Amino acid sequence: MDQPKYRIEIFWSDEDGGYVANVPDLRYCSAFGQTYEEALREVLEAMELHLDTLREEGRLIPEPKSRRVIRVRADMSDPGGTVQIVEEVAVSSTEDVGQVAEQLADAATQLVGEVSESAGQIVSSQDLQNEEAGEARRSGRRSNR
Repeated sequence: MDQPKYRIEIFWSDEDGGYVANVPDLRYCSAFGQTYEEALREVLEAMELHLDTLREEGRLIPEPKSRRVIRVRADMSDPGGTVQIVEEVAVSSTEDVGQVAEQLADAATQLVGEVSESAGQIVSSQDLQNEEAGEARRSGRRSNR
């Protein structure tokens, strides 16, 4: 079988009572098996037939894509505690990783700024309420004299 290398996903399906094998880069190319191995054999055959059909019809053979899920965690400390941002991003190639990491870092910095600003407003509001309560107590004492 001389064909491009495609990623194959195989997973258990309770609904189907067996394994489903899927080739994400080849639309509608999937198979079923009672065992993991059977699902793999079936999807390899389905993939070969799928590609043969595309060739026979003169249609474009999709390029295999390498997809990776990159888990990025940004821990940023501020005086009030730690902000943790966890984002999962699917990228098409390893070249995209740097760009995605940069975008996440920018988003994290912006979020921490917003959280810090909000925390400052909350503190300011609480300080104002405390001052008003103190003044009310002091005025109450003065009027009782």
